[in-house]
Amino acid sequence: MSDATSDRREERYIRWQKLAIEQLGIVINLFLTFAGAILAFAVKTMMESNEVLPAPASEEFHCSLIALGLSIGFALLGNVTRAFDFRYTRKAIRVLV
Repeated sequence: MSDATSDRREERYIRWQKLAIEQLGIVINLFLTFAGAILAFAVKTMMESNEVLPAPASEEFHCSLIALGLSIGFALLGNVTRAFDFRYTRKAIRVLV
């Protein structure tokens, strides 16, 4: 395998790795945005409503709020772990260079 072929493969890998990282960030932020918006809408709707939900519907609503809260928490955790991963990768590359 020639050096030119190896260099082209490395460039392709780096380019696709960059795209994969960007897509991961977009997906995590999309989940965070949707979960936050839905949670805010659900809480606002329930605060403005004067009607009382029946017991099963009330339990399901509260379970959905918990699920949305967990979704937000996991999205935030995903962003934090990505930031740490970038930091550790940068340090590892500095050591190698």
